[in-house]
Amino acid sequence: MTIRYPDLRSFDVYVDGTYVGTGSGGSFGFSAKSGSHDIGVWDGNFAYDKSILLKSGIPKIINVEAI
Repeated sequence: MTIRYPDLRSFDVYVDGTYVGTGSGGSFGFSAKSGSHDIGVWDGNFAYDKSILLKSGIPKIINVEAI
């Protein structure tokens, strides 16, 4: 899975409420099991949340809207 962020500053990524890493430079990639997940992005000021369904073997890209 790839998170595309509209800014070059760093941002934290959460899957189902669990911290998975910090992205910078506009993107962050990670792996998650197939199934339904809540994805959260936090840049220190604003939060972006999205519920997604992941299917095994199919790449997923989330484009974070301007926050």
